[in-house]
Amino acid sequence: MDSLTRILNARPRTRRLVAIGLLAGSIVGAGLLTLAAVSSVYASREAVREQRENLGRMQAVLALKPMMEKSARAAIADTDRPEFLSGASDSVIQADLQTWLDGVARQNGVNIMSVGNAPALQQKGMRFAGLRADISGPNEGIQGTIFAIEAAKPYLIIRQAQLHSTLDSQSVTDGPTELVLRVQFYGALPPLAATAAPAAAPATGATQ
Repeated sequence: MDSLTRILNARPRTRRLVAIGLLAGSIVGAGLLTLAAVSSVYASREAVREQRENLGRMQAVLALKPMMEKSARAAIADTDRPEFLSGASDSVIQADLQTWLDGVARQNGVNIMSVGNAPALQQKGMRFAGLRADISGPNEGIQGTIFAIEAAKPYLIIRQAQLHSTLDSQSVTDGPTELVLRVQFYGALPPLAATAAPAAAPATGATQ
């Protein structure tokens, strides 16, 4: 005789106690499931809050770029031997910059959505070449990419940067928040070579 048959054949008092026990177990189980769901939602909301705080800190850092740009230009101007981007031509230099940015993106686990040459720039007798790019990826990857640009040698200067989040303020996400960085950065080009002196006229021999 199995357990169910024993319960059905038991005295009414026993059956009532079993029914009450099953009901209490069901209530406790439902309560535990509800508690687990609430805890999961709370943990997700805490993660979203931390990601928003990180986004705010990064935006504050990017707001300091104009001042950092001035300091970098002053450092380049004051040094005896400034470091310039090198290459056979301006177009080769910009192609090398794109190759370098691709390597930085791979190292930091971010995706380059679009990239192209930034408008030519000339200030105080110095020429600059650069790129503008849209880059997407997680918070850590975007931070690493910004750091790599700022720490590069020859020096690179971020002139414009906008940081956006794909996070919906009303939603809760389980995965890492994707950020989109729109950045424009430059490096100094070598000074143009001075105009070459006219070639000396070939010497002519004395005539007999």
